[in-house]
Amino acid sequence: PAPTAPLRPLPRPPKRKLCNCKNSRCLKLYCECFASGVYCEGCNCNGCCNNPANDDVRRAAIESTLERNPTAFRPKIAKSPNTTNFADDPAS
Repeated sequence: PAPTAPLRPLPRPPKRKLCNCKNSRCLKLYCECFASGVYCEGCNCNGCCNNPANDDVRRAAIESTLERNPTAFRPKIAKSPNTTNFADDPAS
């Protein structure tokens, strides 16, 4: 029988941080969820408006933030052209 290559574990999706916002209603860029473009879910925040029930308020906050900073919701660290993506690597 032909030898088989050892199995590599699949890369796990990054764990999502939970926010602890107290006064921002989760509508400022220092809210990890809002800055990532996702709704708060299972967080420890108070008075949260970053959820589907408050989508109109959330959209207004996103628009206001983008008016002041058009790159606000883009990734802060760009991918390096030398980074290997194991899913696309034919050797793996």
